[in-house]
Amino acid sequence: MDGIERIELIEPDSRRPLPQHVRRALAHMRANMAARITLAGLASACAIPERTLLRQFERFVGVPPLGYLRRLRLNVAKGDLANPHNNDAISDIAMRCGFSHLGRFATEYRRLFGETPSATRQRVRERATCCGLPLPLPATAREKPSLLILPLRTETLRENLEARDLTERLAATLSRMRIASVALAHPSRAYAASTPQPRNAGAQYCLFGRLMHQGERVRVIVRLVDVATERHVWGDSFDGSVSDAFAFQDRVVDGVLRGVVSRITDAEIERAHSKDPRDVGARDLALRALPLMLQSNLPSVGSAIAILGRAIDMDPADATAVAFLAYCHAQRANYVATASLGADRDAALNLSQRAAVLDNSDALVLTARGMVAAWALRNEEADALAARALSIDPTCAWTWQLRGHTRRGFAGAAERAIADYQRSIQLRGPGISTSSCIYSIGAAHWNAGRFEETVRWVRRALADNPHAAWMHRHLSCAAAKLGDRVTVAHSVDCMRRAQPHLTVSLLVENYPVADPDWLDAISHAGLPLT
Repeated sequence: MDGIERIELIEPDSRRPLPQHVRRALAHMRANMAARITLAGLASACAIPERTLLRQFERFVGVPPLGYLRRLRLNVAKGDLANPHNNDAISDIAMRCGFSHLGRFATEYRRLFGETPSATRQRVRERATCCGLPLPLPATAREKPSLLILPLRTETLRENLEARDLTERLAATLSRMRIASVALAHPSRAYAASTPQPRNAGAQYCLFGRLMHQGERVRVIVRLVDVATERHVWGDSFDGSVSDAFAFQDRVVDGVLRGVVSRITDAEIERAHSKDPRDVGARDLALRALPLMLQSNLPSVGSAIAILGRAIDMDPADATAVAFLAYCHAQRANYVATASLGADRDAALNLSQRAAVLDNSDALVLTARGMVAAWALRNEEADALAARALSIDPTCAWTWQLRGHTRRGFAGAAERAIADYQRSIQLRGPGISTSSCIYSIGAAHWNAGRFEETVRWVRRALADNPHAAWMHRHLSCAAAKLGDRVTVAHSVDCMRRAQPHLTVSLLVENYPVADPDWLDAISHAGLPLT
């Protein structure tokens, strides 16, 4: 498979809650791809004034109608060129997509995709020829990796019956993963985990293992392998009692869920990074930005913003990139990244609203919007978004962190919030930073009045993420409550070195409920008042 991905754009029959006139305009564009379309003609076809159409596109799509049309045409052209079975002349493809000037088509195509149309076609055909395989169909825009679950190996009939029940539970639970498509191998068919395609039905990952009894004890050993390379990705063993079969199965399913989800998440991010730059789509760029966003420090957030800006330039209608960018701007505002935070505040709220219109059923989009709502102190909205996201994908580590944030905002809910943060840590793969969750556990202890625990957890988070100078706020706050002036002074020094513009008045402006004792302590420790 070539791996070239078409840029996702809104389909005219989409069920997303777009205004009627915008939907009508999108349908008109697709139905008249080769025709000359003007803003006046488009507005007339939609029975709406030009100014209103412009305003609605800017609000709900993020680009003017003709700018969107240009990307749509280039996207369709790339899809045709990326299909090895398509032998149409490049000039015919360009004309069919509405480009009458071939030189301008080549220039715009190269500007967006980083290579000429002829280079795309040549690369696709060379790759197919080198593989020595039948010419593949072009990849779909959001192809998921596939996971095949093999029956657990057993030796006795009793073990076989128990293994079959456990395997079915694993398949039912893992099938709720949004990151991979799951298939359960039929027990009557012969499969070998070490044998690549086609015996494992084209699966990218394979989950297999063994169940065995020894008296009243039962042991399950499970492994996850990459089929193509036969590389061991993850594995674990579980011991329990035959007399408590249901509790043991619950423990196995939960452990497998955590291990498989985190490793496949990391693999997807790694795959997005390893793609040929000319094949990268908006969704790939969003995945590249995800670990940077979750590192929760200003340098990483800045890098994520740059990547997401490229993604949105490529596809203004990619809801994931738009929602992630909203969260990044909320982070910058929360960290008090500059002396003037109005632009970040406005960008976070506007982008979050746009993401809601573009896609209201993706767990990552809902979570990013929930994070923005939590930052804006809209706790009920954030809680509702977290609940919806978890109903769609209960394996999303980031959503469990959001749930912790929303519960932390309710009185007496610190322990429940801490449990959510710990769940988030368990579901995250080795490639995703857990420092923000560790810090949040400290913040939950702060809400419960356990200041020594706050200091311990925030210090642990800072040891893992020393560039997150904003974490020193809670550290200095808890230290001030404990009368630890040395720690307060150290935290103020770290904050000033990382953010020279930071002042007490700026913190008061952005944190109106800030503890007065803390403000007094950091002022005495050297943080300027204005």
